[in-house]
Amino acid sequence: MGETGRKMNNRDRGYDSKVCIKYIKIGSKVGASSLLVAVLVYQIGVESLIEQMRSADPILLIWSMVILFISNLLQAWQWKLLLNAQKVYLSWSDTIVSYLAGIFFNNFLPANIGGEVLKIYDIGRKTGKRKAVFAATFFDRLLGMLILAGLALFFSFFALRISQLNGIILLIAVFFLATIIGVFLLLNSRTSQWMVDIINRASRNMAGNRIQSIRDAIFLYSDKIPFLRWLTILSLAIQLLRISTHYIIALSLGINYISGLYFFIFIPILGVLMLMPVSISGFGVREGAGILLFANVGVPSAHAFSIEFIAGIVNLATALIGGVVFLFKND
Repeated sequence: MGETGRKMNNRDRGYDSKVCIKYIKIGSKVGASSLLVAVLVYQIGVESLIEQMRSADPILLIWSMVILFISNLLQAWQWKLLLNAQKVYLSWSDTIVSYLAGIFFNNFLPANIGGEVLKIYDIGRKTGKRKAVFAATFFDRLLGMLILAGLALFFSFFALRISQLNGIILLIAVFFLATIIGVFLLLNSRTSQWMVDIINRASRNMAGNRIQSIRDAIFLYSDKIPFLRWLTILSLAIQLLRISTHYIIALSLGINYISGLYFFIFIPILGVLMLMPVSISGFGVREGAGILLFANVGVPSAHAFSIEFIAGIVNLATALIGGVVFLFKND
């Protein structure tokens, strides 16, 4: 076999191993989700859960889907604004199609960022500005994390009297502080350039100008203070809408004996915990953490599980819209 043939075989083996690793990661997430959900169902009792879920009001469930979908459209708008700031101009239809498809694939691909990669590839290919699209997508995700952590921290102050939550509140405070520091470092000219230099030295300049170009694209947002204020308000509205879907789901199940305020305390905390890429669409993590959090305000395990399990189903059902749109777009 010639040298060329050996190189091709090595390349094929490398590609096969990457594909294998990808499917192993997906399989491990499916396994983790299934195991976590199975353990929780066993502990609570299947009959109790079925009885609870059968009582759900379908009209309120539909409303929760509508509100979640509206929040997705607003998030697509936010992404479009970030792209516009990078001088990447898309039609509304292209923006919505790409964003909804990204939401769909985020639920199934590893590390909950598969959809982001798809958006960067899709729009970067169309516009030829992949680094600018990366910067907008990265900043969109970073802003969402910052607002989510901020909401979790803000509403946690209303729960300081619940001593069992103090450890979680401390972790949320650390996460929020770390996110704030990260945003500051990225938007500060000296520190962001310093990070680029460190990466280039660590990679022996293998990154070349790519890291520098991405840094420059992200840094474009640093002098757009009124724009960032508007984005913060928009992102806040998006997260509040998403939190409200959980409360509406609880009402659909007849769980109206606790204040809605607790949802604005616990759901952002759940959102931060679900950033961990250990399950498919947060299944298992969402329900388990929900049971622990809501138990502090007297919500039975079956009720807390039902709220968060149905929230996961609503999220998946809404995400499927993106999958269908993506298939038709590429038909």
